Order: sequence, then structure tokens, then C-alpha cells
Amino acid sequence: MAVETLEVLFRPLEEPTGLSATYLNEAYTPEILGTIVGDVIFDTVLRKVGSAIGNLVTGVGLLAASILGKEYMTPSDRAFVHNLAAHHLTRVLRLGSPGEFSAVLGQARELGMAFGEKRYQDVLRGLVKTPETLSSEIEEARRVLETLVPAPAPAPAPVPAPPAPAPAPVAEIL
Repeated sequence: MAVETLEVLFRPLEEPTGLSATYLNEAYTPEILGTIVGDVIFDTVLRKVGSAIGNLVTGVGLLAASILGKEYMTPSDRAFVHNLAAHHLTRVLRLGSPGEFSAVLGQARELGMAFGEKRYQDVLRGLVKTPETLSSEIEEARRVLETLVPAPAPAPAPVPAPPAPAPAPVAEIL
């Protein structure tokens, strides 16, 4: 994995922060990667309960990989994998907030009923957002962005061309 190779990205921040590139790399890289996967991708594609399950499975999987593969990893790579696992596992704790808890509880109830009744298509729909939902959310994000970024000014109208001289009468030409 060699997470150490990413330290070069943090070298410009050593002097302003007073922290080593190694420390900054170990602090930021797992959080950035975890946010991209757990918060951006999972939350975009999966419903709340699906995102929670995805983060839980990813966190446990990373934890298991770091334990089983510790003989094959450098200490900094093991720390990176543990920090990434911790990021995913703590994302599940978001379910404790009142707004999240009630939404996930309802989704989990629906998911459990569908699974118990062997309606596996409904189980999948309970975990993954429908294409219509994704399109709607993307369209909403586009509308919000349009309100933040002013539309470019229309191009100025072209300057009208001067009127062409009237053609000479045919009798004058002959």
C-alpha cells in the first residue's frame, strides 16, 4: 500500500502547520478517502440503512484485513487501514442523531419485513436508491449550484452592418 508515498502532498503544509508531512498524511488521508467512499459514494447511491450497512461492512472488513495481513504491511500502512476502518465504523454512529435514527428505523423495519417474506427485490430497493431518486437528487443539486453560480452574461448583440449601397440601375451600366 505504501501510504508513505502520499506524504509529498503534505510537505507544503509542514511549515505553516508546524506538523510533519508524515503526521498530516496519517491524519488526513484516511479521512479524505473514507469521506469519498463512505459519505459521498455510499450516501449518494444507497439509502440511509444501506449506507450504514455499507460503512459497517467496510469498517469490519478493513479491520479484519489489517489483523489478518499485519505481517505483510508496514506499521504506517496498518495504522492507515485502522484509521480508515475507524472512519467507516464511526459513520454508523450517525444513526444516533434524532433525524437519522427515525429515518433508518423505518427503512430497517421495511427491509426486515421484505427479507422475512423473501421479497429480495424489495430488499435491494430498500438498500439502493432507485434511478429515479438518484436523478431527482442530482437534478436538485444542479439547481442549487445554479443559484450559487451566476449565469454568464449574454453575449452582446452584434453591431449591425452598414446598409449596402443601392445597386446601380441596369441602364447606367450599359
